[in-house]
Amino acid sequence: MQPFGATMECFDGLASPSCMPKMSDTERIKCHPLMPILELKNQIIQLLCKKCGDATHTMQPMAFQMNDVCQLFRKLDSKGVSTRTNNEKLDKFMKDAIIVLRTHLSELQKVASLTEDFHTKYLSEYFLHVIRRHM
Repeated sequence: MQPFGATMECFDGLASPSCMPKMSDTERIKCHPLMPILELKNQIIQLLCKKCGDATHTMQPMAFQMNDVCQLFRKLDSKGVSTRTNNEKLDKFMKDAIIVLRTHLSELQKVASLTEDFHTKYLSEYFLHVIRRHM
């Protein structure tokens, strides 16, 4: 068993199907095709941010649908980027992790918006208070 931060031998970023059963869960996750998010991050982050913005500003049910995440996975598959391994449970885990990330980004965007609103209102009240005090 390798320590947590140790690198794992994966071929082209993928674990070979024959060695998958011998690997620990951590090693399987590290070698999953969706793990190198850095290679896919532009497409995924653009999609997540667009959906977060739509969900935050419109509050329409369409903004909360996950169809486009599935379309992204199909698009990656059609471009030859494998998003699956022989371990169905691990594949589902990785896709769910991306969906959860999107949900958290949406929540963070809402918090940022509320913080900005509070900051704006607080500053305007503070300036009014200072002006009244000096008059």
